[in-house]
Amino acid sequence: MSKTKKSALIIPYFGKFPEWFQLYIYSCKKNETIDFIFFTDCPQPISEYNNVKFYNISFGDYCKMVSERLGIEFCPKSPYKLCDLKPWYGVIHDKILKDYEYWGYGDIDLVYGNLDSFLNNFFRKKMDVFSTHSDRLSGHFCLLRNNEYYINLPFTIPNWEKLLTDDKHYGIDEGQFSLLLLKRQRYFRSILYRITKEYSTQQRILSTVNNYLFRNICAQELHTSPKPLNGENWIYNANTGEIIVEGSENRLPYLHFLFFKKTIWWKENTNYWKPGFYKVSEIHPDMILKINNREIMAASGNTL
Repeated sequence: MSKTKKSALIIPYFGKFPEWFQLYIYSCKKNETIDFIFFTDCPQPISEYNNVKFYNISFGDYCKMVSERLGIEFCPKSPYKLCDLKPWYGVIHDKILKDYEYWGYGDIDLVYGNLDSFLNNFFRKKMDVFSTHSDRLSGHFCLLRNNEYYINLPFTIPNWEKLLTDDKHYGIDEGQFSLLLLKRQRYFRSILYRITKEYSTQQRILSTVNNYLFRNICAQELHTSPKPLNGENWIYNANTGEIIVEGSENRLPYLHFLFFKKTIWWKENTNYWKPGFYKVSEIHPDMILKINNREIMAASGNTL
């Protein structure tokens, strides 16, 4: 049976939505070819968009559903453990996803740009997997073809039951699951990492090599998770839904906020967002937003 819809992202999220969530779902709305499907106990936002859907469920009930679908005892103490479930979303939510050509997963600590401008070639070539990193699947945004192969692939991860039932977070999406899909890259990568320690060089070379190694996987480094320096700005156009690096013509599929926040992945950084950094009251189509390591503010339009 042919699929009637293009793509859907599954996003379980429990606790409290972040300050920038209104900006996040507005950027989702601008990408109308993708449905963003939430399972959450958070209050539903006032703004409603056709392609952003919310299913109200408690964390406990969601974990029970996972246990039933996967045949394991899944009862983590923290919702953060849900990140390890990402490769199994195709199984857990198969009924909701049955009409989609692609399913995927993503994070909400980001703002989307014009995804279609990066995905059109991927769809035209009828490829199977889309990642914005060249050395692994990107946990913050990844698409997979909705077929039996990719749905069942995570069950071939060694000791997958133990990994999921252990309370520890393993990063399975960017770790073990990536190794399954990018295993042809492993030998070349081991040689490359001996030749150069420069991360940007590694990613540039891998992006080129992947074009030859993988026919059905698009794994290109798109620099979606920059480490912001003082004076650097990223511009979000609420009308076009595009993100550009200020002072250049470089457009991003999305801007991941990992290094804008305080994070264990950049411990030496002290210039991260502090309380009050989000200075936007409402999102309007005529707004231009400026994002840097100090704040998110409206360069034009309303501010708080």
